[in-house]
Amino acid sequence: MQRFGIFTTVMVASVGGSAGLVLTKSITLSTYTLILGGAVTSLLAGLLALRSYIKINRLLKELKNV
Repeated sequence: MQRFGIFTTVMVASVGGSAGLVLTKSITLSTYTLILGGAVTSLLAGLLALRSYIKINRLLKELKNV
């Protein structure tokens, strides 16, 4: 359950950082690189959070049936 929370926090933080960089007035190549990195990090964290959520639900179903 803690991993799910950590992945969700990382996802929200990287999206917020990317959005902040998009709203800056001067966008350079390094800014675009940071935005792309934030988007990739957010996507990976979201996928890992989904995987953890599925695993937690499977485990809870098994414990319920025992």
